[in-house]
Amino acid sequence: MRSLLLNNWNIIRIIKTLAGIYIAYEAIAREEVMIAVLAAILLYQGLFNVSACGIGGCNVSNRYNH
Repeated sequence: MRSLLLNNWNIIRIIKTLAGIYIAYEAIAREEVMIAVLAAILLYQGLFNVSACGIGGCNVSNRYNH
């Protein structure tokens, strides 16, 4: 778990985490629940390096060997 949080940081992961923090701040300041849900999703994706395809991105196998 610790290595998942501390390793493999790239610019997209940093942007997701910073955007999640900013959006969470705005959600708390404006008392908006739906915006807080968006912030939670972005923070989860940024901190744990998860995307729509799962941890580590989409790894599509090549069915055709050339």
